[in-house]
Order: sequence, then structure tokens, then C-alpha cells
Amino acid sequence: MRKDKLRVEMKKEASIIFGVCRNLNKKMPEKVYTKNISKGGLCIVSDTELPKGAVLGAEIAINSGSMQTLKAYCEAVWSRKDEESDKYLAGLQFIGLKPSEERNLEEFLKNYILN
Repeated sequence: MRKDKLRVEMKKEASIIFGVCRNLNKKMPEKVYTKNISKGGLCIVSDTELPKGAVLGAEIAINSGSMQTLKAYCEAVWSRKDEESDKYLAGLQFIGLKPSEERNLEEFLKNYILN
């Protein structure tokens, strides 16, 4: 469970730039959709199951100030099938965001909530 209580519901397409799985038989999703985002991570929706522990690079369009796209390393901390939609949900935790990326993400979250 994410520590950050401030989450923004955000349904946008995101790209998985690369992925590393412990189980190489698993296919990594290339296109996913964000469900929500916070300072600590995001929830994604995919047609492909993302195994817990997978490390990946993601590109998320957030269009905030000077930052159009957030590029981040993430780790899947949970994953489950959504029976209603027949899709997979996964919780991704950001790994090592640069201070400038953290500031831009905070700015985006604050602006999104105020508008």
C-alpha cells in the first residue's frame, strides 16, 4: 500500500520503456494506462500481468509546467487481476526520482487538485 494519501485519479496512456523480470517467461506490457498517481508511485491497468518485483522504466505524460513527460524507474510492489474488467492492476513504486522530477511531480499533483 502506498504511503502517500494524496493521489490523483489519472487515466492516461503510459509507455513501458523497458522491463526486467526475475521470471523471463513473463511478457512485459508495452502500453498501459494509469489509474492514479501520487508522489510515491502509481497504479496501472494492463492487458498483461506485471509480476510483483518486476523493475521497469516508465514514461508517463503529465503535462505540468516545464515537464511534459515523467520518466521514472519503478518496481511492481503488488499485482492482481480485476475481475470486472478482465484487466490487470499493478502498484508501482518510484525508484530514485531526481529532485527536479520530484518537484515537478509535486507541482503536477497540487495543480491537478486545485483545478
